[in-house]
Amino acid sequence: MLTVILAPLTVIMDIVEVNENYIRPWMGLCNLIFYFRFFYFLRIFDSTAPLIRTIIEITNDIRHFLFIFLIGVLGVGASFQILVNNNQGYSKEVEGGATVFIESFPQAFLYSYRMTLGDFDLDSFDTSRNNILLWILFILSSLFTAIAVSYT
Repeated sequence: MLTVILAPLTVIMDIVEVNENYIRPWMGLCNLIFYFRFFYFLRIFDSTAPLIRTIIEITNDIRHFLFIFLIGVLGVGASFQILVNNNQGYSKEVEGGATVFIESFPQAFLYSYRMTLGDFDLDSFDTSRNNILLWILFILSSLFTAIAVSYT
């Protein structure tokens, strides 16, 4: 149903000559939905039907894990944001002083999520006011990630 709305909407936006910067995100979303629909139609072939069914079953089974994982990532991200925002007005004896490397909650969420994927940007930890707490939180976050990933 969503493709029935989005596809003509992008065409109408193009006809009305809306700026391309506004049309392209809709086109990208529409393209992604079309490819998901393509997977749906692959179920009619005997060679691809079991694979598509497996993907559907795995997606249904993983939703509880993703909910718990999301809560963990949100909690760690919020903790990082609170600890890093304590650096405002703090200057340590290093070049440039302490940095606030997380400025908003979406950045904190993405920082925490990237840590679960193995992107460890730990350079700002040592210049922080609460560097010991940041390191403890980092270790707890990596343990949570290891346990959560090994459980699945």
